[in-house]
Amino acid sequence: MEELIQLFVAEGDEDRVMEDVARDYLDELNNRSLLQVETRRWEIKAKCRVHDLLRDLAIEKAKDLNFLYIYDHEETFK
Repeated sequence: MEELIQLFVAEGDEDRVMEDVARDYLDELNNRSLLQVETRRWEIKAKCRVHDLLRDLAIEKAKDLNFLYIYDHEETFK
């Protein structure tokens, strides 16, 4: 989660504390159900994940663009 916040910090607003901007981005993604935050207290190391439907969509789009290949070792032995 901290790494994700650091990535958002690069997009920050000069008039605001960068970590607050990053948290606002995370809250917005969570409010739109694009991100699922498992731990809401910021003083604890929080975990988050992409919604499963959005993940599936992103994987299919990446495959279509030849950006990603998923190796299935079980199909190799059939």
